[in-house]
Amino acid sequence: MIPKIIPRPKKGTGFSGLVSYIAQKSPVQWDKPIEQATASEGFEALTGYLKRHEESISPAYLDEFDHTRVDINGISILHNCMSVETAAREMEATSNVNVACKDPVFHYVLSWQENETPSDAQVFDSVRFTLQSMGLQEHQFVSAIHRDTDNLHVHVAVNRVHPITFRANHLSYSIDTLHKASRLLELKHGFNHDTGLYTVNEKGYVLRQKGHHKNGLSSQAAHKVCLMENKSGRPSLYHYLLKIHHENRTVADELKTEMQFKTSSWRDVHALFARAGFSVSQSPHAGGLLITHGAGDDQVSVCWRKIFPEYRFSYDALIARIGSFQPGHIEPYSVPEIGMGYSDSLSMREINNRVSQCNERAIARMDLKGRYKAYTMALPVYRPDRSLLTQQYRQVNAHLQMVKASIRESERDPQIRRILFNAAEFDKRKAIAYIKARERESQQSFKAAQPRLNYKDWVAQQALSGDKAALSQLRSWAYRETRKKKYQNAIIERIGHDNLSDFITSNRDDVPVTKTKSFTTSLLRDGTVIYRDKATDDIAMVDRGRSVCVGINSQDNDHHQKAAATLVLTGKPSEVGVYGKDEFTQKGIRTLSDYIRTYPVYSEIRIKNSDDANRHAIQQEQKMREAQKLRDAQKLRDEQERVRMQNKKSNNDFTP
Repeated sequence: MIPKIIPRPKKGTGFSGLVSYIAQKSPVQWDKPIEQATASEGFEALTGYLKRHEESISPAYLDEFDHTRVDINGISILHNCMSVETAAREMEATSNVNVACKDPVFHYVLSWQENETPSDAQVFDSVRFTLQSMGLQEHQFVSAIHRDTDNLHVHVAVNRVHPITFRANHLSYSIDTLHKASRLLELKHGFNHDTGLYTVNEKGYVLRQKGHHKNGLSSQAAHKVCLMENKSGRPSLYHYLLKIHHENRTVADELKTEMQFKTSSWRDVHALFARAGFSVSQSPHAGGLLITHGAGDDQVSVCWRKIFPEYRFSYDALIARIGSFQPGHIEPYSVPEIGMGYSDSLSMREINNRVSQCNERAIARMDLKGRYKAYTMALPVYRPDRSLLTQQYRQVNAHLQMVKASIRESERDPQIRRILFNAAEFDKRKAIAYIKARERESQQSFKAAQPRLNYKDWVAQQALSGDKAALSQLRSWAYRETRKKKYQNAIIERIGHDNLSDFITSNRDDVPVTKTKSFTTSLLRDGTVIYRDKATDDIAMVDRGRSVCVGINSQDNDHHQKAAATLVLTGKPSEVGVYGKDEFTQKGIRTLSDYIRTYPVYSEIRIKNSDDANRHAIQQEQKMREAQKLRDAQKLRDEQERVRMQNKKSNNDFTP
């Protein structure tokens, strides 16, 4: 199913021409821009067409959603207006109320493949779901199914202006919403999957399309794996290794990251796969290696190159990097550290149930977002009484003119007259400020009486009223926050992130893990590289990609700070900012400046907050000088007071 938003090349066409095009059979291709003469001519054409074919109009009836269904000369039409004849005029009358909305017409098409013949109920269900996903379910619309081309398609004409609140729906990211809704509808009704901004992966999940990703299996081999799983009812080892399990990453992705940065021998490779619950053995086939789980009758193996198709992980590349193959003697972990653990006892039916439940939740949450958009569009808008405000301002100005005329008649002294004029102007300003304050209070009281809930609060309110999708969304947020907080606490516990000062960079390339004589390195699962001082075992640097942090015990260590600056500049960022305590910031900026001046290859790198640091240093120096002046002045006053008191005491001593 392919969605497409049809552009409108002529702003004067309006709803009449569009409804005229949708409601009658036309040989014009559906994906071409609509060319109509004027709105009035389009409406007359529609009326004339309906009169000529009155005998082919079926009786209209309301469906379960209070939408009107009617067939006109073989064209099935669904709308929520009074009638097809008056639909264009109703939409135009509604849109004319909102003078700020210059283009209220929204026209899109849903098209199916040539070999698909969806029923009218399925087509109109797709129309309703796409309208709900964009928050347009309460807006006026007309949809019609066209079968005059090779591909069955439905046109939908919608008024962006709400018929009750008269607010325009801006339709942010409407094409993204339509593509995602199309994938979900394909899963719901069993349509063939089309390509677009969203795709359905082999596990049945709707994901954002990030380009064509080629995994280790050909389409034919992947199809054989699916047939085997369906026949046995058990998940394959291939399915487990390429299954997304955490933060949009698969078990194979975790193994690739560890294998690239933390393996320098075959012993490291065997230890890595043992942590995941697997063993690696040599094979004359299967790309040279086999990944095995279990032993005896429960042993399951998968080809290495099917999981790791990239050349840098191939058997030949590993031999070139770490030497000839050495068998391992490490027992696989019974409770793996990488992944959730493979088990062929889990039924594929349970996995399929999870996938179907996930898709059902996605549909429900998309509908939830559409209902929230409709809720925001239905909220009343505060509109000030402009006629009353204009009248009040005119009264204030008229009173000012009357006071000035009275002053001109009563006072002859120009200076006194000017003073009285200024006092009258001041009274005018006070009156205007009072009017504005009252209007502001009225607006605030209106907003307090009609509060606009944010999405989370609105979802909580819907869950309290018994909405199942809202309750599921709340639990999902809570689970995500718990998992995120747990991960952040683990990071803080591991590296003490609260005790770090940062070099923040922009457009910095990834720098490979560097092993030196002064530092030991360790790698976290999110790609964070920790450098520790070999002598003290304190954290010297933490490379997190965009930022390079310096440990609290290393901020006064010139060697560590220079190493951090070198690590930052090695990634060749476009700009660098240093953040932390004043002394650390100034020292870091000086170190970076020295490197940039010394090495021409870094000459294009800009230090973001160097001017701020210099300005701050100058301000600190000025404050210190002013404080010193105050201390000197206070010392001088104390000395003068001491001399005065001493002289007074001397005079008292010599008094007869």
